[in-house]
Amino acid sequence: MADPDAIPVATIRKNSREEVRVSVATYHGTRFVDVRTYVDGKGADRVPTPKGIVLRPDAIPALVEALGAAVRAAD
Repeated sequence: MADPDAIPVATIRKNSREEVRVSVATYHGTRFVDVRTYVDGKGADRVPTPKGIVLRPDAIPALVEALGAAVRAAD
C-alpha cells in the first residue's frame, strides 16, 4: 500500500533488487504501521509489492518481541 502521505521510518536493503520499507500512515482516520517490500520499477524508483504487513501501532511491541526471539533462535 503506497500512501503518499506516509511517514518513512526505515529502509532495509533485502538484496540488490529489493528493500523493505517501514512507514507510518493513516487510513480512514486510523494510524497503522506498514512493513512492505519494494522492488525495482521502471526508471529509478522502487515500487511497493503486495508482500508486507500492516499492523496497528499497539501490535508492534509483540512483533518486536517475536523478531528478537527469531534473532536469538537463529544464533
